[in-house]
Amino acid sequence: FALHQSGIFVNSEDYEQTQKEILRALKDNAKETFIKHHVKVYEDSSMPIWKTAEILTFGSISKIYSNLTPILQEEIAVDAELTIKTYKTWLHSFVLVRNICAHNGRLWNREISVFPTIFKKDNLWVPIKYLPKRIGTIIFCIKEMRRKHGIDNKNWKKEVEKLINEK
Repeated sequence: FALHQSGIFVNSEDYEQTQKEILRALKDNAKETFIKHHVKVYEDSSMPIWKTAEILTFGSISKIYSNLTPILQEEIAVDAELTIKTYKTWLHSFVLVRNICAHNGRLWNREISVFPTIFKKDNLWVPIKYLPKRIGTIIFCIKEMRRKHGIDNKNWKKEVEKLINEK
């Protein structure tokens, strides 16, 4: 699907906002090699979603997912082996944690206001005590999302453990 197709969105006002965010991101990132190449090679100014995702904020991506038609949301969630509701909470919590980190906020022992949910029907094995408002659950969800998309967690796991063990 392409983000310029209004029919894939539920709310037309949110669709219009998305289009403005994409145009702003294109303008802000016009010097990026892949954008210059796309503009030069393709007459159609609308970029495929994988290129657009490179320049959008994580928050914008989360909002886009929330405004997609239920059929598209289901396709994406199923691909990640999750329910729509779970996928939304994971994305939203990832955005919050990313923003906390970007602003040098404290994560350790912090209660997270937007937290990922884990439902029995998502078939997740949770090797930790499920404390949804704590960073451990979000770290687990990030690890699971990486695993579900075939991204090696071996080095990532070591890096997370190293960060946790630092004093």
